[in-house]
Amino acid sequence: MPTLSGFSAAHAEIAHERVEDEVIVINLRTGAYFSLIGAAADAWDLLLTRTALDDVAAAIAGRYRVEVATVRTDLEPFVRSLVDEGLLVATDATPTAAALADQAPAVEPTYRPPMLEKYDDMEELLLLDPIHEVDEAGWPVVAAEPADG
Repeated sequence: MPTLSGFSAAHAEIAHERVEDEVIVINLRTGAYFSLIGAAADAWDLLLTRTALDDVAAAIAGRYRVEVATVRTDLEPFVRSLVDEGLLVATDATPTAAALADQAPAVEPTYRPPMLEKYDDMEELLLLDPIHEVDEAGWPVVAAEPADG
């Protein structure tokens, strides 16, 4: 993977929410949703702040008390999968300093290589959502009464 300054969400239709140690990401264009747990969730948070990959690895290594080289090696395929799924794009914007939010875990976190878990079982339902069909009239739009003929 080329050395880049950082990454950003691929487009405005990437929705994400962190709930404790998990980030749920939905690509509203495709209807696929993803689960990022532990180090993957931490990496997502840092990558979205345009933090350079080496700094992401260092921050995660510090949190999980593992070698930076191990995390860096594990991050490359993870980030590649985020880019391949259309969730992130590389940017050469000025990176920010890596800092993980102070989330005091109840127990010492266990490091597992970051993984992207993809779910597409609700893809059709998400794409059928009428909010995708919004125009100047707004949403929801009440259908006009059919003309009697």
